[in-house]
Amino acid sequence: MTLNNPPLSDPPGFFVRLRTYLTTNSAETKPNHPFPELELPRVAIAPGLLLTRIELTVDILDWEIVEVDARNFELHAVVETSLFRFKDDVFVKLNPTPAGTEMHIRASSRVGRGDFGANTRHILDLLTMLRRQV
Repeated sequence: MTLNNPPLSDPPGFFVRLRTYLTTNSAETKPNHPFPELELPRVAIAPGLLLTRIELTVDILDWEIVEVDARNFELHAVVETSLFRFKDDVFVKLNPTPAGTEMHIRASSRVGRGDFGANTRHILDLLTMLRRQV
């Protein structure tokens, strides 16, 4: 888990997070998420422009873009983990709102029952790098 550097001591607490990282092989952003870093991101950028910036960000992260659906503001990318070279899927769905765009992001492992925080790390890496691009 150290390699993924998950925020183990952040709310809702060490034991809840440890159990999650050991028994769940996916992570996603959503409203009122118990893990604050996975709260649904909302940005004041049109979804088309944001999707273009996400494509650039995915390229910078050296992830493989599998599919982009510009009409529906969706992207599917594959991340190869540094340890064991497992492939994880990252799906992004952008929903336009009057205030901007909601970023629904889901990262999931293809193998295993626990991801050791890898999918949370994928989402955080995407959001951190995207903020540098915006």
